Amino acid sequence: MISIVIPVYNVASYLDECIQSVVDQSYADWECILIDDGSFDGSEYICDNWGRKDPRIRVFHQENRGVSAARNKGLELTNGDYVTFIDSDDWVDRDFLLSLFCSITQKNTDLAVGQLISHYSDGMIVDEQDSLEEIAFSIDKQHIEQFISLNRRHMLYGPCVKLYRLSIIRDYHIIFPVGKSYGEDLIFNYDYLAYSSSIVSTLKAIYHYRRVGSNSSLSTILRVDQFNIEYEQWKVLREFYERKSMLVHDSKVLLYQRLWGIVYDGIFMLPHFPNLSNLYVKRILAIPEITELKKYKDCFKCSEWIKQAILHRCVIPFRVYFLFASK
Repeated sequence: MISIVIPVYNVASYLDECIQSVVDQSYADWECILIDDGSFDGSEYICDNWGRKDPRIRVFHQENRGVSAARNKGLELTNGDYVTFIDSDDWVDRDFLLSLFCSITQKNTDLAVGQLISHYSDGMIVDEQDSLEEIAFSIDKQHIEQFISLNRRHMLYGPCVKLYRLSIIRDYHIIFPVGKSYGEDLIFNYDYLAYSSSIVSTLKAIYHYRRVGSNSSLSTILRVDQFNIEYEQWKVLREFYERKSMLVHDSKVLLYQRLWGIVYDGIFMLPHFPNLSNLYVKRILAIPEITELKKYKDCFKCSEWIKQAILHRCVIPFRVYFLFASK
C-alpha cells in the first residue's frame, strides 16, 4: 500500500480539488492521511467530510505546529509500504501513484522522483519536464553525473513528486526538522538519501504545483536569516557528498557554485533590511570556506570587484556601493 500524507492549513479554496485528484487515482491500493494543522477557514470541515465519504481517507486534527510537525504526524500514522507527500493547494494526475510505484518497483530503487507542471497565478503554465527517458542509478561516485543533474534541476529539494520506502524512514528515524520555516524539506531528503542506495527519475510530469506570483515575478520572500539557513543547508549537502565518497571535482563545482550564490545573495540582501549592521556582512565573509571559493571563481557570474571583495573579506567596497546605490 502507498500512504499519502497531506498537511492542511487554511486552504479551503483548493482542498477539494487536491483530495479529489487523490480519490481519482488509477492505482487503487492507497490510504490518504489528512493532517489538519489548526485550520480555521473551513478546511477542517472539508477534511472531515472527505473522511466520512471515503474509508481510505483518515483525518487527524492538531493545534497549529507547522508543516514539518504535520508531516511527521502523518508519518507516525502511516500503514503503507511506501509514502508520498502532496501539498494541499496542489493536485496530481490520475496516474501519479501508478507512475511512481511502477518506477520504484520495476527498477528496485529506494526513491522515485517525478516531474511537475508549475501553475502561476497569472495563468502561465510551465511544464518543467526536461527528460526524455527514465533514468535509474546508484548513489555513488560512478554515477555522480546523474545525481548532480537532479540537483541542478532542484529535483531533490522538496518532498513532493516522490515515493519513499517507509522502512528506511522508520529504521533510521528520519523526520522533518521542527521549528524551521525554511529548508526543512532539503534536510529531510538528504537524511533519507544518506541511507538510500539508488534513485529512479521518471519521465512524466505528474504533479501540478501551484506557485505564488507570476512566472516573471520575483516570488522569493526575503528573510533576515536567509543566509544562515542556506549556509547550514549547504553544509548538509557537503556532508552528504563526503559521507557517500562523492566529493569529487564535479560535485565540488556544484557545491561551490551554490556557495558563491549564497554569499552573494546574503550580502546583497543588506539594503532590504536597514536594521542590519556591517557586522552582518563581516559574519558572512568570516565563514572558513571563503578561501575555497577562489578555486571556483569562474563558476559564478557577477562583477569582478564583488568577487575580489568577497575573496579578500573586504566590507568597505560593499559599504560604499550600498551608500551610493541608495541615493
